Amino acid sequence: MRLSHVDDPEGWRCDAITCREENSEAFAGLHAADSSAYYLFDEGSAIPDIIYDVAEGGVTDGESFHFVFGNPTCDTGRFLRQVSDRCITRQIDSRDAKLPNKAKVAGWVKDYGEDSDFVRVRGVFPRAGNLQFIGSDLVADAVGRAGQDQVSPIVFGVDVA
Repeated sequence: MRLSHVDDPEGWRCDAITCREENSEAFAGLHAADSSAYYLFDEGSAIPDIIYDVAEGGVTDGESFHFVFGNPTCDTGRFLRQVSDRCITRQIDSRDAKLPNKAKVAGWVKDYGEDSDFVRVRGVFPRAGNLQFIGSDLVADAVGRAGQDQVSPIVFGVDVA
């Protein structure tokens, strides 16, 4: 699908491309030294990392923009890293938005807790992956403390699986 300006269809256009991994090269080569090229991604957590990688290499000229929207559903991947790197971000709490079913969201908060990775009302990334027993936030906190306490015994866990 392509949208273009009536008077300048090649100079002012928007191409819609699906983000299939096997079609990642479709995101390459958007070089435009004299214009502002941009990518608009939706459902960012579901987009394969290769798409982000190829797209970033495709906007090396001019003033480029990446607009990425999505729900923070995965605790790994490029969407998570993009949100926490050098981007301007906005988080939206479901309870402050107009469209969500407030009664359903309130029920989920009551049943699972506000900080539950299932509920995700605050618009934050999950603390742990589906196969993870100890949350990434706890691991990062422990790594930050490594070597600081010279008195307590060293305790660590091993995943034998």
